[in-house]
Amino acid sequence: MDLFSSFLEAIRGVKTTNPSDLVYSSHLETCLVWALARLPQVSPTTEPVQRHPGEIPVENDAAEARARLRVVETLLNGDTLESNPCTPPPAMSSVAPTQQVRVHELEFWFHLGEYLLDSHSSAAPAHTAAREACLSGMRAVLDGRENRDVLYSIAVLREYTMQFDAALAEQNAPMHLDERDPRSKLAVAARFMQDEAANSGTTNVVRRFADVAYRAFVRPGGNVRRV
Repeated sequence: MDLFSSFLEAIRGVKTTNPSDLVYSSHLETCLVWALARLPQVSPTTEPVQRHPGEIPVENDAAEARARLRVVETLLNGDTLESNPCTPPPAMSSVAPTQQVRVHELEFWFHLGEYLLDSHSSAAPAHTAAREACLSGMRAVLDGRENRDVLYSIAVLREYTMQFDAALAEQNAPMHLDERDPRSKLAVAARFMQDEAANSGTTNVVRRFADVAYRAFVRPGGNVRRV
């Protein structure tokens, strides 16, 4: 509540649209968004959930929310996971048509969790291929969802900033991009995140997460992993 009160006081004091006057309130908004995003961590904890194979967690499941928060934190921090906390998706053939959208959601998050595993985090060709497979799996189930587009783009930034400078790739990108070229993928992701952070994000939450990711992996790139 103190953070929320500070944020309200800050925006009440802003009298212009000059970007320099909005810096402090923007920082507070980022802190507020992150504090709200971490609420699943303070919900009552229970014993680890034992799911049956193919079981789909209910909407707003607290355990799944905590797992996804852990994945997002790991993604942004440049860290790795010892194991994937997200629920494995059931086979599409085993669920009713009404559940297929939900299965795509589980597939996306499971692929993202797999991407972050420490067991294939090095620059070895086999590890790189495993991560590329996870990225492809995520891309296949974006389904036009903005939150997935943003998270996938963050993963792309994280992957290719291991090899290239995102700011240079964005600045020197050719007019016509080759989607197979890692530098082109990096440039597209960097531009997308910058646009989402500036004005394209449909909610303040999206804009703030995009801004954090851009700072983490593009400018200044403090969370870039070198392997």
